[in-house]
Amino acid sequence: MDEVNPYESPKHPSTAEVPDGHGGDAISRAARRAWRREDFVFALGQQGICLAIAALILDDGTMFRVCLTAVMAHWVGIALLVIRRRTSPSTLDLGFLKFGFFVCLVVAFAFLVVLVRLRP
Repeated sequence: MDEVNPYESPKHPSTAEVPDGHGGDAISRAARRAWRREDFVFALGQQGICLAIAALILDDGTMFRVCLTAVMAHWVGIALLVIRRRTSPSTLDLGFLKFGFFVCLVVAFAFLVVLVRLRP
């Protein structure tokens, strides 16, 4: 029977030893699989469709520039998330990867409305 040292702090479950030679890296490998290629392709597809439709609108490229701004904001946000939480993305992070472009698009259009109203 193992003796418990009262002066030693208890071990966190994520740092426990993994039996049968699976190695302690099993958790981080599973977390890395969370950033799936399909989600990146889905985001690129959304943005491609939006940019194609915006490019067809005859308004001197205003809608295209707004959509392009939203695309750039979305990819900057994704880059920050991947850099900061590469091994442990939350559900909100993965949701932003897949559907965050629409949030960026709404914010970009809100800025457009404000800028148009400020124009003399």
